[in-house]
Amino acid sequence: MEANETIPKDLPKIGLGKLVLAGLGVAVLFAVVFVVRYLQIRAHTNALDVQAQQIAEQPPIVEVAPPKPTGAVQDLILPGSATPMQETALYARVNGYLKRWLVDIGAHVEAGQLLAEIDAPDLDAQLNEARAAVEQANANAVSAQTNYQLAQATYLRYKGLIPTGGVTQQDLDTRQSAAAQAAAAKDADDAAIKSAQATVQRLEAEQGFEKIVAPFAGTITVRNYDVGALISPSDPAPGHELFRLAETDKLRIWVDLPQSYVTLVWPSQRVTFQAPANYPGVKFTGIVARSAGALDQKTRTLHTELDFDNADGRLWAGMYGQVTFNIHREKPVLTIPTSALMFNAQGTQVIVVDHNVIHFRNITVGRDLGTEIEVATGLSGDEQVVSNPGERLTEGVQVQVVSSVESTPPPPMPSKLAQVDPPPPAPPGNSGR
Repeated sequence: MEANETIPKDLPKIGLGKLVLAGLGVAVLFAVVFVVRYLQIRAHTNALDVQAQQIAEQPPIVEVAPPKPTGAVQDLILPGSATPMQETALYARVNGYLKRWLVDIGAHVEAGQLLAEIDAPDLDAQLNEARAAVEQANANAVSAQTNYQLAQATYLRYKGLIPTGGVTQQDLDTRQSAAAQAAAAKDADDAAIKSAQATVQRLEAEQGFEKIVAPFAGTITVRNYDVGALISPSDPAPGHELFRLAETDKLRIWVDLPQSYVTLVWPSQRVTFQAPANYPGVKFTGIVARSAGALDQKTRTLHTELDFDNADGRLWAGMYGQVTFNIHREKPVLTIPTSALMFNAQGTQVIVVDHNVIHFRNITVGRDLGTEIEVATGLSGDEQVVSNPGERLTEGVQVQVVSSVESTPPPPMPSKLAQVDPPPPAPPGNSGR
């Protein structure tokens, strides 16, 4: 065969009519496919509209749950923090330098025990000066007493010579005035003695503050100064105290009782305290010691003190935990899911269902239990409370009811709409060949 073979020139020619027919066939095929696809989409859209209309006409589906009564004995759990029975900061009362300290943090001290000493030379010098002033006042008083006795005796002698005419009345008046002045000088010197003695007593009292002693038995929790530090009583700010002393043999915990429980807790009632971060599962027993006697006007709670014996030192001041009260109620309290609450202009409300018709009910809530909440007033216990209120719910609306323990079934789908998007049509065949 030759490499440069020429193309045959006698091939059959395709007529113009055949080309036109082939083009028309392809166009008709595409038109048929378009019409079929359009009719399918339109039918699917109409079915969705019918389904949406059916769903819109159906009553809303709500979950209901009956209020659950609590038992006659119930645990009231409140947060609490352990604090010392008494705690105080010990400041200096004199200017000086820390001479020595005898205890450090963590030390247990007894009442009246010496904790530290302050060296105050200025105060000591003032006391010596005041004592010298007392001696000087005593000496002045002796001289004044002598002058007064002499003036009084002279006056009496002159008075005895008046009848004989040996002295004039003017001489007598002069001696009388001198005696009065001597008496006044004597009184002034006596007062000076008392003033000097008072100064000594004051300085002696201040000198007593050079020794820092414990006002009560407890544990040293803070020591802020070392030997040689300048001590000043003019800076009583927190953190500038010499020591901080806390009585930890007995601890107290303050809690705020809600108003609905204040009549169910009484003095000497036993309570328990748990600090799970430190003692998992361990309960410490205490008692209700006292309360404020009046509710706080802002929080409507009663400030209550609980006392716990801590002689073994297991509890530490500042520990945070939970206090449990055993509450005995004559009438059980109802609880509902927290999700059932509605807050609006009418107050706190819930929705109840009566013969598949909803009604709004005002309630008064009690303690918040997390997923549930107590209802103080507003429910009798035989209602069906809607646990999932929505925006479509208004007074008197007809609803479908399901129990909150059951799952809400989805609305039925028409069988012909099981597949939302129909498959695309098959591609056109090889017509026109």
